[in-house]
Amino acid sequence: LERSFPRPRTADAVAHNLPTQVTSFVGRQAERSELRRLVEAYPDGVWFVDVAAVTDPGLVAFEIAAVLGLRPEPGRPMV
Repeated sequence: LERSFPRPRTADAVAHNLPTQVTSFVGRQAERSELRRLVEAYPDGVWFVDVAAVTDPGLVAFEIAAVLGLRPEPGRPMV
């Protein structure tokens, strides 16, 4: 199938919105191995939702939807 319809280049892009932190991984082989395992285990990526500013538990689903780029639909519950 890939011969007829090659994968789009965006399919190989890393899917996440995690903040970039510049830290050294020198001497941290165990952490690097764990990160490699996690990246392979979750090929669809990971998204960070900062709910620290959400004071109403009922709004957590809306915050998650906003980060994922989803919009609420009238008449359909978020959860």
